[in-house]
Amino acid sequence: MLGEYESLIKHLITNYEGLSPTQRLWMVRLTDQIKGYGSVKEQNIALFRRSLTEAMALPQAQIAGLAA
Repeated sequence: MLGEYESLIKHLITNYEGLSPTQRLWMVRLTDQIKGYGSVKEQNIALFRRSLTEAMALPQAQIAGLAA
């Protein structure tokens, strides 16, 4: 998971100029979804990974809709 978070941060840095503060904060806080133990944590990791995929794939203008 560390590598996934590092990829997110690199993406954030690369696209920093084109992202609003709200978008940046949303992307950095994606890891806040990872809570719990056992199956609950596994579900939250899956949610994090889906959100990460969306954050990395969507055009910058669409990220604003997710951050709202």
